[in-house]
Amino acid sequence: MLLAGAMNINLFAAGLNSGENDLPKESVTISVDRDLYFAGETIWFSAGCEIENHNNQRFSNILYVELFQADNKIISQEKFYLHNGIVTGFIQIPDELPTSSYFIRAYTRYMRNFDPHSYAYSVITVINPELPGTQSKIINDIEIFTGFGKLMQNIPNPVTFFFPKGDAKDFQRIAITGSAGIKYSDVHVLSSYLASSVFTPVDTTVYFLEAINGSGDSISLAFPASESGVAVTASDLGQEYLIKLYGNIQSVEFDGPLSVLIWSQDRDLVFTQKWESESLLNGIRISGKSLPEGMLTLHVEAPGNPILAKTTFFVFAQEASGPEIAVSQNSCKPGDKLFIDFDTATVDLSEIKNLQLKVVKAGSVNWLSSGLPAQLIKNPFLLRDAIKEHVTKDITRQVDAVMNMASHALNSTNKASGLKENKSLGYLPDIRDVSLVGLVNNGRTGQPAGNVRIYVSVLSDKLQLHTSTTGPDGTFFFSLPHLKGNHDLFVCTKTDTLQNYNILLQNDFSPDFIPLVDQPQRFDTSDRQLLESILLGSTASDHFASPVKIETSPLRAIPDWFGGNVETFVLSDYIAMSSIQEVFNEIVTWVKFRKRGGRYQLTVFDNISQITYNDPLVLVDGIPVTDPSALIGLFPAQIDRISVFNKTYLLGDYTIRGLIFIQTKTDNFGNIPLPENAIFVNYKHRTLPAEFIPPDSATLQLQPSHVPWFSNLLFFRDYTTPQELQRAGFYVSDDLCEYDVILTGETNEGEKIYSKTSFSVVR
Repeated sequence: MLLAGAMNINLFAAGLNSGENDLPKESVTISVDRDLYFAGETIWFSAGCEIENHNNQRFSNILYVELFQADNKIISQEKFYLHNGIVTGFIQIPDELPTSSYFIRAYTRYMRNFDPHSYAYSVITVINPELPGTQSKIINDIEIFTGFGKLMQNIPNPVTFFFPKGDAKDFQRIAITGSAGIKYSDVHVLSSYLASSVFTPVDTTVYFLEAINGSGDSISLAFPASESGVAVTASDLGQEYLIKLYGNIQSVEFDGPLSVLIWSQDRDLVFTQKWESESLLNGIRISGKSLPEGMLTLHVEAPGNPILAKTTFFVFAQEASGPEIAVSQNSCKPGDKLFIDFDTATVDLSEIKNLQLKVVKAGSVNWLSSGLPAQLIKNPFLLRDAIKEHVTKDITRQVDAVMNMASHALNSTNKASGLKENKSLGYLPDIRDVSLVGLVNNGRTGQPAGNVRIYVSVLSDKLQLHTSTTGPDGTFFFSLPHLKGNHDLFVCTKTDTLQNYNILLQNDFSPDFIPLVDQPQRFDTSDRQLLESILLGSTASDHFASPVKIETSPLRAIPDWFGGNVETFVLSDYIAMSSIQEVFNEIVTWVKFRKRGGRYQLTVFDNISQITYNDPLVLVDGIPVTDPSALIGLFPAQIDRISVFNKTYLLGDYTIRGLIFIQTKTDNFGNIPLPENAIFVNYKHRTLPAEFIPPDSATLQLQPSHVPWFSNLLFFRDYTTPQELQRAGFYVSDDLCEYDVILTGETNEGEKIYSKTSFSVVR
């Protein structure tokens, strides 16, 4: 099949800008079935995409999903087609993956125009008993973080303490003392990893953290010396945030009002306001509804842009009431069938979207009951996506402590925050299917080459040939439909004896990553029962009944190109010829191969219009050959058949005037010389979406009674529309444990929906 698939990038950019400087933004969400896995298990996910502030609208049809490590090492990369803006699928965890924290991110090609902080993220823990992984070396038992980056004299200082071993609750005593051993402030333990305090240093006192761990060992850590200066805080008052300056404000000289600037987690400037000197002591109040959710960065700047103070703070998403869920039995026996019912009487379903229902082993979602996981504490940018589903405002104090840690890092450097708004259009959306994007430049000058004919051949069982001309800026954009998995592509330009062109392909997956810290979760004896239960479900599901992965949205079949208008000549049906010229001139009807004026030329005769075409398109095993002299070295014995189409054919903006398709018996294109700028690339196309189908009664009845069925996931479904919420049924595994039934979603206004119930499997 021959396809045209190029888009004018400049016209598209002009249409998006619509006379303004800002590009509209797409927003992606991704939710996985669990937080905790064993190597070899399957990660089920659902994801959605839409244009911000435009419900159910989007540019892109392809979602890019990656599983990777903190050092940016890629484990898995997939591309999924978004059906009506959503997709459900799975990622297989390799058996050989070592124990560690891993990250999942999802984005569209168009989102690469913006900072990678705007992508959707999820963090998981993978355990491999055979490959326990490398435990990071712990330098300090306790790490100290001051919210202002230093101790500020004579004002309340927020301080966070991080316990890398996850043993904060084992400490017998933690306090802040002075040089004479006088206690100045208690330290409040918030979780296994976090503790916090607020105290006011005075001018000359030296402060210490004094602690006694669970073994009775004493730990003494000195705070940095206190300094004078100016600090800023952002306090959550419920419906609004109060921005206040602290410190020796009168000592700072500035000409004119200050400026308050707030950037979102996506690096967008979301708030600016002048701060007049007469209101400095009262602060500024900002409505919470005017701020986006997530980790925000705040600057207070003097005229001329010197930064007086900066901090980070977290805005929780608003919560909304959604459908209530109820399970038919709170306690059941192995093999029972349970049902989930939805109470939607008090809910406006038209205002709800992105609903996901799952039945998982209790503890495998938000599995660390003692507080925020270490991976989120050391990677605060991940909190926004994690908190959407797993925890609510009952962990506000822990999140505030993590924001102190982030503010410490922000204030510990004199460098600017590096925040910027990326508004350039360098990446077009995949508006049809998986795309191939690149640039052609002049090999001599390096300048972009416009109006150059370029070809892309997909070397698969069924021919796909795409062609177009480059835009004025040398760019090209092809959509590659009907393909799944990996395929080899051949890319070249039309031969030009006067010019030499270079072809540069754009990376399909983003090479840009946000900085992440590898902070492995540490387990203790209290986690043993949960880990053993999940390991049992993981191991048993490899050998016994397991959910069925049904691939959905199959690819459309590719029709045969040109139908019955192609005349084919199988060379084994004819007397052997000594040269390719003889083959064309003696066997193949309508085609002549001659040398004129020192150059070889192929012509195709149209017997209907009585026209001879002097520049037919020639394909050898699917790749275009735009210089006929390249065929001279092709031996007839290497050729299986030659097909000829002796008519005109309109392919996008390109008119094919005759086509010759040569199929060889070789695996190297008959060893013909290829253009110097030709590129072969193994390109990843679609991974088909999938539907989680739990084992049904027939499957379970076929199993011998002595063969158990264990599973960590009993049900997983993404609802395209809330109206699909109907009674859902599933069978219970033989694992005697507790399962959680969790429904998540959001309103059209971005408010989060969360509903949960549980049941137990008993003898």
